[in-house]
Amino acid sequence: MTVIHIVNAFQSAARGSERAAIHAARVLAAQAPVRVWSVTPPPPAVLALGRASGVDIETIRPFGGVMPRDGTLLIWGTHYGLGGWLAASGCDRVVILNELFDCANLYRHLLEVRAAGLPEPTVLHVSQLIRQASGIDGPVLYPTSDPAPFLSIARDVQRAEIVIGRLSRDIADKHHRDDPRLYRALAAAGARVRLMGATVLAGALADRPDIELLPEGALPPHEFLAGLNVFWYRTAADGVYVEPSGVVVAEAMAAGLPVVAARPGGFEDLIVHGVTGFLVNDQDGAYEALLALTRDAALRRRMGAAGREEAVRRFGPAYADALRAVIDAAGPHERTGSS
Repeated sequence: MTVIHIVNAFQSAARGSERAAIHAARVLAAQAPVRVWSVTPPPPAVLALGRASGVDIETIRPFGGVMPRDGTLLIWGTHYGLGGWLAASGCDRVVILNELFDCANLYRHLLEVRAAGLPEPTVLHVSQLIRQASGIDGPVLYPTSDPAPFLSIARDVQRAEIVIGRLSRDIADKHHRDDPRLYRALAAAGARVRLMGATVLAGALADRPDIELLPEGALPPHEFLAGLNVFWYRTAADGVYVEPSGVVVAEAMAAGLPVVAARPGGFEDLIVHGVTGFLVNDQDGAYEALLALTRDAALRRRMGAAGREEAVRRFGPAYADALRAVIDAAGPHERTGSS
């Protein structure tokens, strides 16, 4: 079997893209030789994350001749530039994972691959929503990190203290402007609110020391999720940032948590409304759904178990098979003419 090269920017151990790329490398390595590449030197935390999964991350150094060569090129994400090494890679299949609504980045990657004379890429979308937004046909595969640490979490839905939480990168775009008001209302109703990757909200919640704000990466994601009863997710308002998929949502479901998430977002592919969680449209809907879950242990247990079953179905052995099927269907194709 020819080698599969997975390329990412590998900038942060807290970013879902990096965690998902490492997991993809781990599961594909059971089927074919895999090498993992970063377009810039990864920080120590990312290298450690890779090593924990048995994945070594190499840095592309085109002037030293250190780069992907031959085989399949799996460009995992479009949030970074590729550089000038593509033409020398000689890869005979190319797959681009589209995980941003900023379609200009996807088009840039497509143009760079074509200009390098490589085979026409297959575009793999992380959700139905992002495929529709891009206007480019292609398969859809919801991404995940390694589900094993989350599936191993034992749930105690009967405990007296109810903890509602979420995790994300610690940037404003990952938080909705109405979230501080929602957290205040939930705390006033008796729920404990614990948020990782939320110190950006410190100013808005300075008078509420009972609402816990942790920096991103303060705990491994599975350890943080183990301390929650309910998972909440919403990103910035008015189209400022719409979540293309949400690796954290897949992780929360694998952890056996009922999920409440606010539309729009690619996670609509994953959450079955009323079965594995609730999809809501506004703050009132979020408050009602979250409050209902805090008050009903049986509902938490039922939704959490259904979510975990869905995570096992999607992200167990079927995930590696689906990813490999996309790669196999991608080619080899005839090369494009360089410009």
